Amino acid sequence: MKFSSGRILAALLAIGLVSGNAFSQTEIKPTTEPKPAPSKKKAAPKAKKETAKPTAAAPAAPFGEPVSATVVRDRVNIRGLAALKGEVIAQLKKGETVTILDEIPVKNPAKGDPAVWAKIQLPTNTPVWINMLFVDTATKAVKAPKLNVRAGPGENFAIIGVVRKGASVNQIRVVDNWMEIEPPPGTYGFVAAEYLKKGEVIVAKVAEPTPVPVVPIEPVPAPKPAVETPTPAPVVPVTPPTPDPAPVVAEEPPMVKRIITRQGVVARTLSIQAPTAYGLDNLDNHELMNYLLSTDAEVNLRSFRGQTVVVVGEEYVDPRWPRIPIIKIEAIAPIDLPAEPPAKPKK
Repeated sequence: MKFSSGRILAALLAIGLVSGNAFSQTEIKPTTEPKPAPSKKKAAPKAKKETAKPTAAAPAAPFGEPVSATVVRDRVNIRGLAALKGEVIAQLKKGETVTILDEIPVKNPAKGDPAVWAKIQLPTNTPVWINMLFVDTATKAVKAPKLNVRAGPGENFAIIGVVRKGASVNQIRVVDNWMEIEPPPGTYGFVAAEYLKKGEVIVAKVAEPTPVPVVPIEPVPAPKPAVETPTPAPVVPVTPPTPDPAPVVAEEPPMVKRIITRQGVVARTLSIQAPTAYGLDNLDNHELMNYLLSTDAEVNLRSFRGQTVVVVGEEYVDPRWPRIPIIKIEAIAPIDLPAEPPAKPKK
């Protein structure tokens, strides 16, 4: 019994060693199967905050029709050209309404310059200028086939419209050969588009046609057969009308300047209908030789009154005062004449 129980004990020890090695080898080898993740309740995903996307700007209305607009800034300049170098024709006040005829984008504008210019119809209180040599002074009707409307009294000012032959103009005043008038239809100017807020498209109203009353047609009885055959009417050839030739546009003739130099005494004109307030009197007979016109604000003819001066300028004749020409002053200066010798006493 002792021998058998010892053998049994040795066998149990051997089995324990073998199983111990097996267990140690099993712990060293990496497990290929993934460990189950602890069961946790998954949190619901947070709702993303939606950012309001900017609404795309409405496309600009097509300029097949004029668009009304409101001025959003005070003292906005209307210019003769779509550029800052264009002369200022007038100014708009905040809240005024204008009509946009077109928009002119500027390619690569300079810093501070408008990127887009709006071509607007001139307001009715904006004066413009035309050459009065092509206007009938009695009827105020245009005589040339086409006459340019300009932003100022001279050919160096921008063209802002055209008037056709026969059109009447409303005169405001006359300066030299230029007439200031109310703006005729079709005159325009340019404003920086950033100072205008567009409104609705202006659609011209079309008159509805008057309905034509329906008249019942009575049946016409069939004609009786004619006994005699009618003679056919002779065919008369129709000559198509000859189209009128296209009108020839008369260009404004170049104005030749006549520069003169005169000496005389500056005197006040006596007639209230005279074209200017001062004239140049002859040194010998003290009669009026020329009317004096100064467009320079620094030249004050009043300060030369009664003085003997030399005048250099352009001499021309105004059709309303053809007898005495006008000198447009370019330079004026006083001169000192030698004193006359005293008269000898009579014996």
